Amino acid sequence: MARAFSEEEKTKIKESLLDAAQELISRQGVQKTTVDEIVDACHIAKGSFYAFYKTKELLFWDVILRWHSELEDMMFGRMQKITQITEENLSDFIYDAYMLCFDCGLGYVITNGDIEYLIRKLPSEVVDAHIANEDDRLIKLLMQLPQFESLDADLFSAAFRGLFLMLPYKKEIGPRFEEVFKLCIRGVVRQMFSKPQKGDAK
Repeated sequence: MARAFSEEEKTKIKESLLDAAQELISRQGVQKTTVDEIVDACHIAKGSFYAFYKTKELLFWDVILRWHSELEDMMFGRMQKITQITEENLSDFIYDAYMLCFDCGLGYVITNGDIEYLIRKLPSEVVDAHIANEDDRLIKLLMQLPQFESLDADLFSAAFRGLFLMLPYKKEIGPRFEEVFKLCIRGVVRQMFSKPQKGDAK
């Protein structure tokens, strides 16, 4: 039986678990990383792991959400520095945001099928909660821009998720992936500037 931890110990151990899991999955992916490797890196008993996470997939999901939150904060900061939003610089901004996924360590997880694996393994309510939160963050971002006040935020949130889901298929799309991806982004952004109202996807 795992021993009881103080609140301070719990905080430190959870942070250690997240750090260890992030390091491991950025190098070898989710499916190849084991609980044994994680607890060895954290110097805790295997039984103690389950006092924090029922499954390794829940820990990995928290790692991905932490990556995602750090990336969002960075991009929100960059957005606030843009003095005038144009179709061109917003397209570049969105493209840079997706490419940062690879720079921050998510690239390996995205391209090797781990995201799909986690979505299959996790309880649906866990994934649904993230999608709801993602919509909230997107709405806040869009609503910072006066010219986009009338946008259908749900529609464009789904469009951005669709763009993200292209990333695992970079190899299948082929050597012109970056051109194709930028073309798709520009198409979504062009629709944003055409100001479709709620319920109007034209």
